Amino acid sequence: MFLFGRKKEPPKPSTVENLQKMKAHTDTMEKRIQFVSQKMAAEHAAAKEFTRKKDKRSAMMALKKKKLYEKEVSQLEQTQFSLTQQIAMVESAIASKDTVGMMKLGQQAMSQVQREMGGVDAVTDTMDEVADAMADQQEIGEVLAQGFGDPMGLNDHDFEAELAELEDEDLDLQLAGIGAVPLTQPAGVRQQQPAAAAAAPAPQAVSSEDAELERQLAAMMAA
Repeated sequence: MFLFGRKKEPPKPSTVENLQKMKAHTDTMEKRIQFVSQKMAAEHAAAKEFTRKKDKRSAMMALKKKKLYEKEVSQLEQTQFSLTQQIAMVESAIASKDTVGMMKLGQQAMSQVQREMGGVDAVTDTMDEVADAMADQQEIGEVLAQGFGDPMGLNDHDFEAELAELEDEDLDLQLAGIGAVPLTQPAGVRQQQPAAAAAAPAPQAVSSEDAELERQLAAMMAA
């Protein structure tokens, strides 16, 4: 029992640290394989030497040791291969983890951008507003293309009746002019116009003597 509470547990090693330990262990195993392989080769050489010396018992013992070393090397190589496979799997898992982390960052960035846009509903509303604005602009263009028309509010129908009357009057005048031409008048001879009415006789000018007499007469009558 601890006087100051529970003993603090050491932090767990990270995945990278465990991976480094696994690789270090494979290096240690490789060194062990090299060491045992040397001893195996030495026993093989001893067995040959004992055989040459006709020392069968020592040669047999050397071969047995060699067999043990061969078995250990085989086990070490198999274990080393299994550990190498695990290292490859861990490295692949780390790469996958990093990839997933990057994908999460991408998803977060995408979500942030979508929130800034207001989501699907906001984008849909914006597209509808753009479509409405384009339709309104097209309608405005069509209205502007029509021009102002007649500012007085008049149209051709208002003058058709009056124009017809003028045409009838012109036709009547033409027909009247044709009827006034004598039928026996040679072609090309201009019709003589009737003489103008005699001018009214101009009033005679009053002489200065008559004017003087009229003034005297008026003065006498006033007296």
